[in-house]
Amino acid sequence: MFSLFGPPKKIPVDAIKKGKYLDLAKELNVTQFFKTRMKNRMRKTLVGSWHILLETDSMVYLAYPTPKKGFSSKKIVQHHHFFKTDKQELVKQFSQYKTLQGYQLKELLRDKLNYHFRQKYAPLNPIIELRRWKAILEKNIISSWVEVFIKIKEGAPIEETYKLSFTNKELELIEIEKLPNDSISWIEYNK
Repeated sequence: MFSLFGPPKKIPVDAIKKGKYLDLAKELNVTQFFKTRMKNRMRKTLVGSWHILLETDSMVYLAYPTPKKGFSSKKIVQHHHFFKTDKQELVKQFSQYKTLQGYQLKELLRDKLNYHFRQKYAPLNPIIELRRWKAILEKNIISSWVEVFIKIKEGAPIEETYKLSFTNKELELIEIEKLPNDSISWIEYNK
């Protein structure tokens, strides 16, 4: 599969989907796989986010496709954006790996917090803005931290920080916990 000049630096997406160049994928553990999928924003095309390009019996291949040139319909993957994760471990630790991406978790957080604040501030109908969030995969739990601005009809917005925990399999809410505003390091967070 290698040319005389070594492995290719740009791999065609179509080739990966056909099972070629799989030996070039670097190992990615389940925690790293989860963090990578949480970076995804909603996209209409196969570019600009991390995609599962191929699954075998033993591995899941994740990559970040880009256009071959300009707005070309042909997509490539830079060799340093091509990973593989043990499928059995993914199924065990992150059963939602095929479907759950960052933008979907962000929407779930927004929905749960909207409901929470409508109950807390009824009948004032507060407006919620998610400022920043981050999530980690723990044993059977997805934990998320969210900084929110809450705007109530009168007065300045209220800034609060919350931790939300969900079951890994069904994404059922376990708890919402209010935290001190300065209790979270936001060095690495999702937008």
